[in-house]
Formats: sequence, structure tokens, C-alpha cells
Amino acid sequence: MDIGIDIGATKMMGLVFNSESKMVHYHVQYPTPHNVAPFQQTLNTIFSSLVGSLQGKALHSIGVAAAGKVSVEGAVQFPHIPELGNAPLREWVLSFAREKEVPDVPVFMENDAKLYTLAEYLLGAAQGKYIVIGITLGSWLGGGIIINGSLYHGADDTAGEFGHMVMDHISGTTWEQLCSKQFFASMAAGTDPEDLERRARAGEAAAHEQYQKFGHHLGVGLANILNAFNPDSIVLGGGLAQAADLFLPETQTTIQKLLPYIITRDIRQGMFIHEGAALGAALAHTLQ
Repeated sequence: MDIGIDIGATKMMGLVFNSESKMVHYHVQYPTPHNVAPFQQTLNTIFSSLVGSLQGKALHSIGVAAAGKVSVEGAVQFPHIPELGNAPLREWVLSFAREKEVPDVPVFMENDAKLYTLAEYLLGAAQGKYIVIGITLGSWLGGGIIINGSLYHGADDTAGEFGHMVMDHISGTTWEQLCSKQFFASMAAGTDPEDLERRARAGEAAAHEQYQKFGHHLGVGLANILNAFNPDSIVLGGGLAQAADLFLPETQTTIQKLLPYIITRDIRQGMFIHEGAALGAALAHTLQ
């Protein structure tokens, strides 16, 4: 059994993965507190619940996916949860493990979007591919890169931060601002993506138009990625990816207009759009 925990800006999810059956054995989810004491308490509650679900089965590894920059020591800078500072996440998890009498289990930590990409590569929509790009579309935009079976980190472990790509050199607008919940929030009076999705599926023209704009922005960014990496698979995860059928056709059209000489590669909704990072965390031991 392997434990995977995903810590995002809005939710914390934990699961237990059975490597023999290749199935999730148990999972739990809580909102993410933005202050240290309640954050530690919630993390401990999740960990205790996961360990309790093992019912005597052996625990092989603990993996943690974090929506931020993970240091070699296992500290995490959460850019969207500044109240946590430079959180010593590995230290906290090791402490919980000692309390639950599983002190010798290795702890692996990595960025959440990278681990989402790993899950899709090993078990999901990108199985059998060689160059894989994972894009997470949610409160923010994250990414991961796998080349010939290896997760690519870059010189400073920041490779795959596609959300920071500048889409307008005058305004400084980033891809994340155009292809995350920030895009919908920037509309007049703000827009809830789930409500917008319901309206679009009900046939509302204005809602459908917003998804067309979103799909166009996504296509522009992916055209740049196709030029830079020439991947044979791009998988989309995160909460917004559940509406992929509403924007992906426009994304494909935009890419074809911008790159008419490139055969559009496999670009699809992932299999683990919600739990992918937690599942990737449970699989993080495979990177060693």
C-alpha cells in the first residue's frame, strides 16, 4: 500500500493506493486551511485516516504533492497560501508517521502538477507515450514534463511552470490568467465555472462563448508548447478539465490555425482530472 496526499490551495486530498490491484483503496478530502495550526491539524487528520484504513496491511511509501516549490529538504513555499511561509512539510509528515508507528516508511515530495503528469503517464491517458506534457487547469495553471520516462525538472526544479508564460508582452498577461479560474473571475461581476458549465450545457450562447474564448487562449499556449517540445501526448487535468468537451474543439482549431504544418498531437482530457496529483504522490516512489 502507498499513501498519496495532495495539498492544493483550496482542498487537501489523501488516498491509499494498492499497487497489486492498481486501484485506490481509500480516499478522503478536506478544505485547505490557510493558517499553520489548523493546516497541521487537518494534515494530521488526513494522515491518521489513511493509516487507519490500512487495517494491518504493509505501508510501502508516503508521497506528498504540493501546489508550490518543493525544496530538497522537503520544505514547501506555497505561493497561494503565504500564511504557511516556508512550511517544513516533510518534517511534519515524518512526525505524524512516528506518532502512528510507521516511522521507517520513506517520504517522497514533489510539485502537484508534475505528479499529476506522472499518474497519467503511468496509469492514465498518456500510457505508452514517450514525451508527455501535463497541464492542470484549476484555480491556477500548472504543468509537468515527462521525457522518455523521466520527469523533467530543469536546472532549478521549475520546469513545467507553463502558467507563467507571458501571452502579452505589453500588459504582462500570463497564460495562467487566461486559462484558469482567474479567467472566469475576471469577467464582469465574476463567474463561477461550475455555474457557467451548467449554463453552457443548457445551451446558453453567452456561456458557450466564454468557453470558446477559454479554448482559444488554451490553444495559443499549447501551440507554443508544441513548438518547444514536440510532445506525442498532452493531457489536461484539474477541475476545469471536466468541461473539456466545451472548449477543446476550439483549442484544436486554434492550434491548427497557428501551426498548419504540424499534425495536431494527442490532446485530451486526462483520466484522473481530480485525484491525479494524489495518485501521482502515491506513485512518487517510482521516480527513485
